[in-house]
Amino acid sequence: MKRFGQLLSLAIVIGLWASPAHASISLTLDSYDVDGLDSDPGLVIETANLLPQPYSFDLEVGESITVELFDIWTNESAHNLDDSVQKPISVDFLFSEPAPAFGGSVDGGTSAVTGTIIVIPFSAGLVEWDGVSQLFFGPNGDGILEVTLLDEYFNGSLIGGFDPGRENGATINADFKLLVEPTAVPEMSSIIVWSFIGLGVGLVAYRRQCSAA
Repeated sequence: MKRFGQLLSLAIVIGLWASPAHASISLTLDSYDVDGLDSDPGLVIETANLLPQPYSFDLEVGESITVELFDIWTNESAHNLDDSVQKPISVDFLFSEPAPAFGGSVDGGTSAVTGTIIVIPFSAGLVEWDGVSQLFFGPNGDGILEVTLLDEYFNGSLIGGFDPGRENGATINADFKLLVEPTAVPEMSSIIVWSFIGLGVGLVAYRRQCSAA
């Protein structure tokens, strides 16, 4: 009985050692696409991706990383009435790691806004995002990566129109935050060890029951 108890203790130690430990998660953004208004009516915008594709980074639970995602601008110079009507914009993300591949989108809108600085009129483009997006990933779909895009003004001008061109546009930043680490599919070695532990506990209970009878 003593010998069996020693073996059971050893199996428990091995089982704990074989269990997956909490560590940083390696993520690979395979690609992303920006879809916005490219023809009238409305404020026509241009975009240019900034991140290399694929782009890899590591996060632990609670950690985040902020990156420059894309430039946005307009080549229009005159502010027309239809420019003030908000038009949809979205960014679609596709991650290849950790497997299986996963993705999602962040939606928002672009429009022209006007105001005054003291008594001088100004106009600018504005991109506003609807909110954060949560991407679920991992073999069990229970990992959560939160994606936040930041609102920005672009191509502002104090003469009532727009100051056109990419050089007068804005850069959209993205924040990726790991909220929940995905649970792993147990490895075969762990399954065997924990099965042995369960069997051992059952045998100990059975022997005690027989001794008490």
